[in-house]
Amino acid sequence: MKITVTIEGSPQELKPVLQVIQAQEEAGLNKSEQVSIEKQPEKEQEREIKWTEGKIWEVWKDLSYDCMSVLAALSNYEDGIAWDDFVNRLKLKPNQIGGRLSSLGHQIRIHQYGRLPSPVHQYVQNNAYMYNLDPLWREVIRSYRKEIDAVGASETETTIKPQES
Repeated sequence: MKITVTIEGSPQELKPVLQVIQAQEEAGLNKSEQVSIEKQPEKEQEREIKWTEGKIWEVWKDLSYDCMSVLAALSNYEDGIAWDDFVNRLKLKPNQIGGRLSSLGHQIRIHQYGRLPSPVHQYVQNNAYMYNLDPLWREVIRSYRKEIDAVGASETETTIKPQES
């Protein structure tokens, strides 16, 4: 009989599991009892770590209005924007923007998409901290733009739906 177990997690999470497997191996388990670790094929790994429009929508519909507004503003900059310029254009303090974006991280965890890459990318370019939105997120948010603009500032009005073709 063969049993296959997939173990996923960060290196810190996997270390104790791998130590147990190594200890069992060192203890001299029979060949038929040994545990083997196989790497998943690259195509399967790629498929698992990409956002889809459906996943984006699942997260989007539960975001706070303020978070939607910040993401909508960020979606205007295809090549990213320097953090200082973004703060000035939104006329908000950096911690206010961070607070509004916290809804994104919270909803990603609630929907169990924590293993997907962050939709907001941060990097340094020409000595400036740059922020950019994942291309698929940018595309999806732009398609929702009319609805975003139509929603008032009320927290209860976050039922923005995708445009119907």
